[in-house]
Amino acid sequence: MNVLLKKRIIMYSLFLVLMLVISSFFIKEKAISVEVETKVETDINSLAISKDENGSIGFEENDFFKKYTINCTKDITDLEFNEEKDNLKIKLDKSQVLNINIKKGSKVNPSESNFNDDKNLYIINFKKLIMDENYVHVDFQNKKKILVFIKKKETPYKYKVVVDPGHGGVDAGAYVGKLLEKDLNLKIAKYMLDNLRYNGCNVVLTRDKDKELDKLVKTDLIKRSAIANDKKADLFVSIHINSNTVSVYNGVSTYYYDPSGFQKTERLKFAQTMQNEMLKSDDWKDMGEHRQELAVLKRSNMPSVLVECGFITNASDRDKLSKEATLVNFGLNISNGVLKYLAEGNISK
Repeated sequence: MNVLLKKRIIMYSLFLVLMLVISSFFIKEKAISVEVETKVETDINSLAISKDENGSIGFEENDFFKKYTINCTKDITDLEFNEEKDNLKIKLDKSQVLNINIKKGSKVNPSESNFNDDKNLYIINFKKLIMDENYVHVDFQNKKKILVFIKKKETPYKYKVVVDPGHGGVDAGAYVGKLLEKDLNLKIAKYMLDNLRYNGCNVVLTRDKDKELDKLVKTDLIKRSAIANDKKADLFVSIHINSNTVSVYNGVSTYYYDPSGFQKTERLKFAQTMQNEMLKSDDWKDMGEHRQELAVLKRSNMPSVLVECGFITNASDRDKLSKEATLVNFGLNISNGVLKYLAEGNISK
């Protein structure tokens, strides 16, 4: 091998070594850069919550909402929460919360739900998908549960339902002792809310506290159906408790009215569906459906019913109505009556 060829081989070898050294330097720099970025991305204080049935936070969802249920160790009487731009933030004493499960690799950027461990407090955050109409409240049925509804669509509601808790304010309705119809009606109406909202119904209450809509009873009744008409509701449900001077009467019934045959088929079917659902709990006597010209029904522009949830003047019915579980069941069954009627395609959308 001549000297010139040897020199060329040596120069080529040195060039290859130099290129390998330079390449390894850039690869190392790139790896360091990625490592730094990863460290910055994951170095946060929030811990991601596992939606695990064994933890304190349950989870379910449908086309309309994500629903979180926070299971607590005691009744929640004063719920502290803030609605921020992107999150719903709930503060709970650690003694109020059962085990919170943590996802594997908890030091990650939580996309849905997370909590901060702050001394004696858990600060639980739920990411909003849509800015408005997200709900947080203590469960009406169980004060040891906090419900969080995260809206998934800008317009999650397919239907609008007006629920009318009868009487209110100076008008107590029927009563025996301290058991007042107006109070029972309002409780039942509120027990309907979550089931209807979660299943795509925008719910409007004619009253959400103990008040009358007008001092004059006739005007008060007109205003109730007027709310349903003004809101262009798809359905109207008025909640009442029955009474009679003869205490032997008992059971549940549903009233409808079709002025001059208006929506006769729809209104009767709505009443029949509602009556069937109301009978599904607590062994109520079936008093049937009745066509009657009641003020709140004859002025409504949509299929409407007035439900009579037992007789407060009957000892057996009154005993049932004195129990919160009965009112919860009425709320669930009446709301299911609404949903079943809608599901059967009776309202075109």
